[in-house]
Amino acid sequence: MRCPTLAELPPPPPGKAGWPWTEETPQLPETMPDPSIALRASGSPWPRISIVTPSYNQSAFIEETIRAVLLQGYPNLEYIISEDCSTDDSMAVIRKYEQWVKVIVGDRNRGMSYAINKGYEICTGDIITWIATDDVYLPGAFAVVTSHWPSIQDSGAVVGSFHFMDANSVISSVINLPHLPYPGPIDLTLTTRNWRLHQVSTFYLRDALDNVGRYVREDLRHNMDRELIYRIAMKYKIFLIDEALAAFRIHGHSKSWSYANMISMAREYASIQYMFLSGDPQEDAIRKQIARQRIAKGYVKYAKYNPHLFASIGALFQAVYYWPGIGFSKGYIRGWLEALRILPMLRKLRKTTYHP
Repeated sequence: MRCPTLAELPPPPPGKAGWPWTEETPQLPETMPDPSIALRASGSPWPRISIVTPSYNQSAFIEETIRAVLLQGYPNLEYIISEDCSTDDSMAVIRKYEQWVKVIVGDRNRGMSYAINKGYEICTGDIITWIATDDVYLPGAFAVVTSHWPSIQDSGAVVGSFHFMDANSVISSVINLPHLPYPGPIDLTLTTRNWRLHQVSTFYLRDALDNVGRYVREDLRHNMDRELIYRIAMKYKIFLIDEALAAFRIHGHSKSWSYANMISMAREYASIQYMFLSGDPQEDAIRKQIARQRIAKGYVKYAKYNPHLFASIGALFQAVYYWPGIGFSKGYIRGWLEALRILPMLRKLRKTTYHP
């Protein structure tokens, strides 16, 4: 399917303007530019991109996500929404766009991983990924990814930069770059150095997905993307792009940003380390150490965002129990300053200080 134009889509709700409400990505030509064959009348076909959106009770944001996919101006798109029995108005929003979308409707809410897999079952793209119902792609994201097509076909995934975005769709000016110690293949379960591969700006190559197992683990509620990228990175290099491809939304009902979920998320993230135990004593000792570090970091993050003082203090002590070394880190010290409300007080003073 060729992406529809702005004029073809339903009008935006009242008061909505800018991307992707009243702005669109210019339509790409029917075939890819092929400068290496100057005399050829037409270039190569665009690789097909398959996008899956698992949907459950995000009617406040899902229309923005849908439009940000459909208005990419891309000539070869397959868009699948896997609707998992929402109890809000999500289906009413989806129906507005159903002529451009394949819709899978579940019979009961079985979780995000299940919904992703139902979409992945029918994906036919050369490039496959999913985007949540509260996140958005930025203008021209698909064109940026496929502009590297000749260079990425032996890669397992393409990962770009991203921005954070708030509940009102205000995008932070800070760009978050992807990072790996080296492009791979790399065993991320043994990597103690910093790395960042965010799902919102990740696109998987179909051949690599099928080689490592196309589907995400349905027993993972929060970190199914990380377990999948581990499988990919172990066998393939990861192609990194500095350009921002998407915006990740932070809001009060975000499953991945609620402080109530932070410890369970960290424990689940740590459990992935045990899924990759190899039987090698030295390697498995590292995996288990990293697991404890992830739980400790989860307690620190929980302490920073929990509004209850004693719960935050308890979490900071728990962090040191799991990983004593965290007590010397800047993040841990910052956690105490946040928990004791020293940093919020300093921020407030900075805002109210008069500057002549």
